[in-house]
Amino acid sequence: MSEPGPRKSHLRKYRYVAFRQTFEQQEDGTVLVTCDDGRVGRFHTDGRYIEGELTQANKHMLIWTGAPPQKPECRYRWGEVPVDISRPSGWPEQLEVVLHYHLGR
Repeated sequence: MSEPGPRKSHLRKYRYVAFRQTFEQQEDGTVLVTCDDGRVGRFHTDGRYIEGELTQANKHMLIWTGAPPQKPECRYRWGEVPVDISRPSGWPEQLEVVLHYHLGR
């Protein structure tokens, strides 16, 4: 049996505007967090610190960025919103239209 290779899907990267931080999924499954002021830290997805000057990060963003991809049927926004797995956003079309209207998109 061969060794597992790099992840085949693209690595996730999110900007957390409120704290001015960027969360980047790494090949090894960890998350690299970079602040606008240049501080950097590496974390496990459960929030455990690994290395770097930045020693704390938002656990929800770590999970969102570094966790394994979810099955399409698990991609939902809130419990009371039905999921439409045939659409990329997961939102039912009628709700997505309303959302885009309110967000001005």
